[in-house]
Amino acid sequence: MNQKLNIIISGAVLAFVSGIIIGLFTSPIIPLISAFVGLVLVLMWVIIDAREHNFKRSALFNILVVAITVLSVPYYLFKSRGFAKGLLAVIGFFSFMVLWSVVQVMGAAVVTTV
Repeated sequence: MNQKLNIIISGAVLAFVSGIIIGLFTSPIIPLISAFVGLVLVLMWVIIDAREHNFKRSALFNILVVAITVLSVPYYLFKSRGFAKGLLAVIGFFSFMVLWSVVQVMGAAVVTTV
């Protein structure tokens, strides 16, 4: 299986499990930990994808991917793919972010409804 797909699957599993944990415990640190791990997964995906597209990243860019993901990942996707393919990739990225939230809510719902 391809590394980027493994990261996406790991993200979905993390979202579901963190939703369950959020449903069980009311600690405000749990969503922060989940978000940080999610950002690390996004960075790992970008690193692998950048290598595949011969995109030169700097340390500052890696920091920006974690610090302002919503701006830096779409920038990267447009820059590495051009406008048309970049637009499709950005739509996919934001769809994945929405899906992450839905899966996390589903995880929390499993605990609260049982």
